[in-house]
Amino acid sequence: MDGHLKAEIRRSGIEALAWYAPFHHDDSWGIYLRARGILYLTSYFRSGHTSADVNEDVGNATEVLLYHEFFHFLTEITATHMELSYLRPLFEPYLLHVESLRDETANIEESLANAYVLTRLSRWHHGIIKSFFSSQPGSYCLFDAFASDEDFLMGKLELGSMIHSGGLQGQHSLGYQEPLWEFLFNVTPERLFVRDIPVYLVFEPSQADDRMRFITPIVHGARVAAYPSDHLPHHLHIWIPADAGRLKGKYLYPSLEPYGHYPPLSNAERKKVDRLIEENRTKIEESIRRQQ
Repeated sequence: MDGHLKAEIRRSGIEALAWYAPFHHDDSWGIYLRARGILYLTSYFRSGHTSADVNEDVGNATEVLLYHEFFHFLTEITATHMELSYLRPLFEPYLLHVESLRDETANIEESLANAYVLTRLSRWHHGIIKSFFSSQPGSYCLFDAFASDEDFLMGKLELGSMIHSGGLQGQHSLGYQEPLWEFLFNVTPERLFVRDIPVYLVFEPSQADDRMRFITPIVHGARVAAYPSDHLPHHLHIWIPADAGRLKGKYLYPSLEPYGHYPPLSNAERKKVDRLIEENRTKIEESIRRQQ
């Protein structure tokens, strides 16, 4: 089993294997499934002996990742309906609130997304899936709090209320006379087509020749590269989402100020890049020093 990926999961949860890029942020929005992540989760299913058929385990692994990220899509759709109804931004304030949480167990969207997976897959596989979820940090491993139909419904109500109230958990500003936003989460993947939500399979380049370049692993949908053959001033190439097909931009190192016409990094993007740099600083700076 991939030890490096296992360590990433312990730090980042299921988002180490797949992620959702919101359409509020970029044209390259959609669900991104890491090929390496599917292989990792397939080996997890294989070790649990859930099936004699490896193809079935590949399918189960893919569905676990797909359904978790699909719930994040439903969250954004719910927020968008609210924005159209109340004519004010709600999704961005909600995301800023989630990013500011100091208590890692307070992000109930991740708990609900894992619980949603269990509503979609056969109970035959629940044991191995729960074992996988239990190895994740913070709110990811609290899926059991929403295991029953009633608890899952109340969780969706709570999440809808958090979005509506700007991320303030526990403050149900909607009341019983307002729309029941939790039902917007009830759209099933089978009712949608590929053209409605893009799904990408992310392949990663080999690190066989670090003398020529250094490209970081993918963390939370971001990737950073340092090319020693590049010109001065010292800068990094950044992709967010990691497999968007085009650069987010070039950014000066270490300030991360935009280099040229590229847009500045948002607070959330800066946080992802800072983390990638911290975890790969030695190799990044080795490549950076050779830029001339």
